[in-house]
Amino acid sequence: MPRLAGIALVCLVSCGRSLPEEADVTPEVVAEFASFGEGLVFVSDRAGYLSDLKAGVIHRFSLDGEVVEWARSAQPNGHRVLADGTHLVADAAESAILRFDGTGSRLAPIAEGDEGPLVAPNDISLDDAGGFYFTDPRDSGMDAPRGRVHYVDRAGAVTTVARDLAWPNGIAVHPDGRHLYVGESMSGRILRYPIVAPGRVGPVAIFAHITEHLKPTATDQQVLDGMTFDLDGHLYVAYHRVGRIYVLDPAGAIVRRYDAGQRSVSNVAFGGPGLHQLYAIGAVEGEGSRGVLTRLDLGRTRGWSESARWADTVGTGPGTSP
Repeated sequence: MPRLAGIALVCLVSCGRSLPEEADVTPEVVAEFASFGEGLVFVSDRAGYLSDLKAGVIHRFSLDGEVVEWARSAQPNGHRVLADGTHLVADAAESAILRFDGTGSRLAPIAEGDEGPLVAPNDISLDDAGGFYFTDPRDSGMDAPRGRVHYVDRAGAVTTVARDLAWPNGIAVHPDGRHLYVGESMSGRILRYPIVAPGRVGPVAIFAHITEHLKPTATDQQVLDGMTFDLDGHLYVAYHRVGRIYVLDPAGAIVRRYDAGQRSVSNVAFGGPGLHQLYAIGAVEGEGSRGVLTRLDLGRTRGWSESARWADTVGTGPGTSP
């Protein structure tokens, strides 16, 4: 069955299901590690990788709480795994999308775009054509909106997709592959771009504008961060230093605000058997506190995993990575 048809079938069965009420979801600590966590990605229903950003370590973790060092980089952030087992890690301090093989050994990085050197890559999302999009905030803000979104095709060519953004951060391609969503942290906006072709987008629209709790210029900065989808089209957004995961319906309305079990939540991903559990990563308190991975059981809700994008085009997927 083609992937889009499969999604449509799931939606016919599940779109009527309601999300659990906020009071019925209690976050559970899965693992702790040295510092602020980022770059959460699953490679099976029981294991994945996380970025220990301030410690400069990429860990492999399992759902029984085991955390083992896998590789190192200066400031590892967003993390995705391609169908051939190549790991992509955004590293702002190294100004590159780093590439690793399945053993954690480095491959040639992606450090140049079509408009010059990359500055501070942050987060990554895969598409259906074997390429990926990533954000590069470039230390931008409302007074200097210099942030960009880039695309890398299967051959490694880099093109600029969007520019002049106020700290583009979280990024996610919709499960149907037709729209690209970008969180603009400094404005509280979630932007939506129609994907015309791989690496080409149409005019931007504001999908949502979340200003409650927003404090982008405060010392205790509260901003939108990483995001992911479920199969019903809900968008889950980590609200950094608010300690909650905001859930938006397909029209952009806020329908849930789940406790993340940590204050400095930075990213979210679905994992576990059946993808019924939402995992959140960040730090217990501020970014200088201990890093933590938490789990939220969302009952019958079924999440989306980007590894599903490879099912119809490649015989192996991210789960084959050692």
